[in-house]
Amino acid sequence: MEYIQPENRQQVEMMSMDMFIAPDNEVRVIDGFVQALDMEKLGFKTLLADEGCPPFHPKTFLKLYLYGYMNRTRSSRWLELECV
Repeated sequence: MEYIQPENRQQVEMMSMDMFIAPDNEVRVIDGFVQALDMEKLGFKTLLADEGCPPFHPKTFLKLYLYGYMNRTRSSRWLELECV
């Protein structure tokens, strides 16, 4: 089995994920909708632990859930592949 190869540190990349998404893509609508929501009013609670890895923001999971719902992707494994 091969080791994970590190990225070339000598090469500078000046791009963002926003450059790879078309202006009319549905993920922009999902992102804008979820960003406008007040998660605390909807009943989402943020519990942060002092130890371990920091959790993802609830808005991130809501965006992923809505994307999966709109594209009929119910499997968490298929959603993982969509995120890569």
